[in-house]
Amino acid sequence: MKILLLRVILFLKRTQADNLDLSYAWYQTKSTEFKAAIFYKHIVDAYEKTLLNGNDELYPIPQNGLSYTPAGQLTEQLKNTGSAVNYGSEISYSHAWLNFVVSSSYTYTSSNITRMKKLLTRANTNDPSSNLVTVTKPEDGPLEGQSKSLANVNLLYKNMSGNWLANISFIYTGKRIDLVSPWYGLDYWQRQNVTVNLSTEKKLDRNFKLKLSVSNLFNNGVIDDVLVPNPNGTSNILPGQTQVNKITILKQNFSAYYQLGLSYQIP
Repeated sequence: MKILLLRVILFLKRTQADNLDLSYAWYQTKSTEFKAAIFYKHIVDAYEKTLLNGNDELYPIPQNGLSYTPAGQLTEQLKNTGSAVNYGSEISYSHAWLNFVVSSSYTYTSSNITRMKKLLTRANTNDPSSNLVTVTKPEDGPLEGQSKSLANVNLLYKNMSGNWLANISFIYTGKRIDLVSPWYGLDYWQRQNVTVNLSTEKKLDRNFKLKLSVSNLFNNGVIDDVLVPNPNGTSNILPGQTQVNKITILKQNFSAYYQLGLSYQIP
């Protein structure tokens, strides 16, 4: 596995990008801050998490008479997929009062990359009885892992006299491509989700601190869909298929993750 990973990394081209970022603080006082920013990126040789079929090229090393080494089975791999444009804006706000600090931010991102995909079609598109052939067709879409909308809200509580510190955060991630398919229109799309994290800290004395943190407080999971009509509708099919306009490919449930610790600071 380590040798395979090393070979994949060796055959990746280095990604390069031209960046332009502008930010401006519209309103800033001792307790309140409001900022906005815009950004633009042109990315060359972007790499993405892709899905390979058994006969797709895993890496360009000849094997068994072929000019490349085939994947052999369905395999996830990082691959250079082309050049992309990525631009958007971000706004952030924070305000402090008494023992509380509330902060939030929202980022809108638009990205586009053209990938060459395989498409199964008729040799004669006007003749439904003609042979099925595989052709190559360009497909535009956002970068893998890139959501149009990202948002978070944090509430921090600081009680200095009681030596308490607590923070709760809400993180929203919009839908995004989770895995790039080699076939036209069959990318895996991860649904939008909200994650809640909680942490608290109590200073016991000059040297000791008690800490508790909970990640994914409400057991949020991940669901991936292929955004094509479900040929079986919503009845008499595998569990979890509840919509006719998409096919659910993956559903993972994650439990909350708890950490409790005691730290000691050397005087």
